[in-house]
Amino acid sequence: MTHSFVQQALRSYFAQYPNDTQRLQSTQALLANPDIISRSSMAGHVTASILVLNPEKTHVLTIFHRHLNKRLNPGGHIDEEGNPFDAAFREGQEEVGLPAASVVPISTWDTQSCALDIDAHVIGANAKKNEGEHFHHDIVYATVLKTGVELDTVEDDGVDKREWTPLNEWGQLSERNRRMLSILEDPRYGVFNAMQAPSP
Repeated sequence: MTHSFVQQALRSYFAQYPNDTQRLQSTQALLANPDIISRSSMAGHVTASILVLNPEKTHVLTIFHRHLNKRLNPGGHIDEEGNPFDAAFREGQEEVGLPAASVVPISTWDTQSCALDIDAHVIGANAKKNEGEHFHHDIVYATVLKTGVELDTVEDDGVDKREWTPLNEWGQLSERNRRMLSILEDPRYGVFNAMQAPSP
């Protein structure tokens, strides 16, 4: 099965960020794979996650992932429909209780998309799921929570400690977060005005 939504997202990203070709060689190679979202592929598959800023754009909604032992943005695998943004939002609903139509996309490298970053990283073996070590090639989408929205109460076996993490603190959690924060701070995208820009 060919997943055109995913392939289009990858091609658009590499067109906008040709310098990332070296960093993401293994991700680029997935374009030749007719089924690039299958979680049974231990060579790697594309996943999706969602970055949610609060309305004031001072905090990021995060979860603590029990298996990975890390604080992350909500995210997970892409279903057979193959639309990575829909998958990212669904994970936000399941893991942090995002209500339907509760976020506004942030356009960055593609005016038709709020995809912010792609990252390839190793996922350790999980005996409970009978999964060996493999790669995730994760597309993250940037959004802002609409004013007045309250998150639903949810329970997810894989995550806990939902919290609003201060933007600068979130930016120091990983190299990927630092990379994403630098894109969000780019004045071309107008994410932060002079009053909202995070302090150094």
